[in-house]
Amino acid sequence: MSERLKKWLSEQLIGLVGVQQCVVNPAGGIVSRSYPVDLRVLLWTGVIVNIYVLEEIPKPRTIRGIVHHDTGQGMGVMFIVAPHLVPAPRARFSPPEWLMALHALNHERIYTYAPEDREMALMQIHFERVDATELYEAIYGPEVVMDRLHYGRVAVKPRMLKGYWLTGHFGMASFWQNERKNFYMPPPRQHKSTSADGHQAANPASDASETNSRREKTRLEISYEILGVHMNASEDEVKTAFRRQVFSVHPDVSALPKMMAEERFRILAEAYEYIKAERGWG
Repeated sequence: MSERLKKWLSEQLIGLVGVQQCVVNPAGGIVSRSYPVDLRVLLWTGVIVNIYVLEEIPKPRTIRGIVHHDTGQGMGVMFIVAPHLVPAPRARFSPPEWLMALHALNHERIYTYAPEDREMALMQIHFERVDATELYEAIYGPEVVMDRLHYGRVAVKPRMLKGYWLTGHFGMASFWQNERKNFYMPPPRQHKSTSADGHQAANPASDASETNSRREKTRLEISYEILGVHMNASEDEVKTAFRRQVFSVHPDVSALPKMMAEERFRILAEAYEYIKAERGWG
């Protein structure tokens, strides 16, 4: 199941704004440990986010070691938990320490995925405490909308992962604060029909809808997003934004590893030069 998930997730990620590259099952080299990275995502800003798919209950020291190592290298970390390791919808339970730690790391939610007999989808679960008891209720939210992969630092209070860590996530909307509805579950998997010659029949309407819903952004649009300014920004505004970001990632002054600092500096410089060339600024 994990290989199917990783292939599908890689296809979704590579189409997102800000994602430059997504590698499935990357080789060792940068990180060497017994628990491998399942997907490594490189953003255009030079940031790396490592994604781990947990298919068995992890040891606390393993989770802490991964988070500590990746944050120390300036990389974000994200965990996706297999469906058989999470509680059923509306179940009341006493969560184990490792699950509550990941819940805090992922902005009060657990990322999981649809069971094998369902259409592939990334799902999210919030654990809400039941009154003054030690029990929690599992609240399943809507399917995760993967429109952007965010990166940032989060404060974790549970003892197992207490500290400030760099993470990747798909947004922090608190779906559990809305009126409760029936939990989301993807529809059963649809098997494509096969023609007489053995080829799978295509669905033009579906393909056209998917193409229209995910328009690829131009290099100019991406360049502006990398610098964090809008398309109508003046030459001075673009220059100021570039200098502000470059100062913090310049290899001579940045606290990041030299290789990562150099990569971020290169991406920012290329975006700035491309905007200047397109706008005709000297």
